[in-house]
Formats: sequence, structure tokens, C-alpha cells
Amino acid sequence: MFTVHKVLVVASEESATNSIKNSLEKYNFEIETSTNSVEALQIAKSKQFNLVITDTQISEGNSLDFFTELKKNNYTPQVMLLTTSGDKSLVKTAASLGVNQFLLKPITEDKLLEKIRESLTIEEEELVAKKDNPLQVLVNTIEDSVLLVEIYGCSQESPAEVIIGQIEKEFIGHPKVGVISLVIENKFAMSSEPIKILDEIAEGILNRTKFPQEKTLIEGSFLKVFPKMELENTKSLRNCKLVFPKK
Repeated sequence: MFTVHKVLVVASEESATNSIKNSLEKYNFEIETSTNSVEALQIAKSKQFNLVITDTQISEGNSLDFFTELKKNNYTPQVMLLTTSGDKSLVKTAASLGVNQFLLKPITEDKLLEKIRESLTIEEEELVAKKDNPLQVLVNTIEDSVLLVEIYGCSQESPAEVIIGQIEKEFIGHPKVGVISLVIENKFAMSSEPIKILDEIAEGILNRTKFPQEKTLIEGSFLKVFPKMELENTKSLRNCKLVFPKK
């Protein structure tokens, strides 16, 4: 089963969070970053992360206080601490607080991925490279009544406007269309902000074609990747018919 792993990266320097984010965004990871402990706790409460990576140095607090607050909220993701050779006492205390992975700086991408795979028990073949799964969009009409939009792979930039344009062109040529069906493969979840992209597409279909959103179907293996609540907590996507795959 394809999985998008949610990772929160916390460090006092934005350059440090961005470096880790850039390394991980090449693969099937969804990344959030923060440079201070207060904001990081708010982000952590907003969604269920699989892994939290934090430096020993955090603005508006320190890593040990951050771990303690996470535990107070009954929040137990895997936690990785970025350390230096002089952090032996801190490492011992962090381990007692439930930190289960340590990575010595300076960090290399290979070592970072190795440690993450250990933390999340990810097999090498389960690490999916985005460059090997480029976005593909097929738009066709079936028997003049169903406009079928098939979306494969992923995109780092929002393809919403291009996809909306393809749908609009096909829709104008087939006035008898009674259903628009977006069938989305699970690897689309690796795109940058995939739910936001789909919400933009749903809104664009309504604005450009005036087609009723309740007759727009969103289906496919993509819907297995995200919790139903995230999909329904949107502006336009929630008004479409979400057809979840049977378990």
C-alpha cells in the first residue's frame, strides 16, 4: 500500500528546516516546518504526524520542553533529535522522554533517509521518488454523457489551471455530459498541497462550466491516502461527491 508519511521539521534556523524539507520532498513525504517551539506545537496539534525531526536548538524554548509538551498532549509520533558530539547529556535526557532516534550533524541526505526509514520502518522499495512519477492527465468523454478525468503521478507546482482548461474544452464539445468523474491515482498525494489543488479544480469546474458540483465525482485510490475529514474540510471539494474505495 502506497503511503505518504507526514513529517514535522523543527529548528531555530530556517535554512536548516528548508535543507531537510528539500531533501525529503523528493520522495513520498508531506513536510511541515517551524522555527520555534510554540508554533511547532500548534502545527503538531493540527494533524497527525508520523515523525517529528527537531534540532537541539529551537527558538522560544528548547527541544526538551518541546518533547515534554508533546507528551502532555498524548501525542506520540516517532521523534528524531539532531545532535552534535557534545550533546551526550541532552541525548540521555531526551531518550528518557521517549526520543527514539538520533542523527549526528552534519547531516547528509543518505543518512537522513536511512534514519527515517529506521524510525518509520519503511522498506527501501516503499520510498517513492517523485521524479519517477510525473503528472499525467487524460481527459475523455464516454458515450457523450460522462466526462472522465484521469490523474496519475504527482506535481510540485499546482496544475489546477491547466487541468481546468482541459476539462472546460472537453465539456464545451460535449453538451450532453451529465457526470464529471475525476479518477485520481494515489501517487497524486505526493504533489505539493494535493487537497488544495483538488479544491481549486472543483471550484474551477463550477466557475468555468457552471456544472453542478454534486454531479462531479471524486474517486480513485487517492482517497485512501487522506482522512475523510481533511477532504471534507474544504471550500469546494466537499460539495462534490466523494466516492471512497471499498476497504
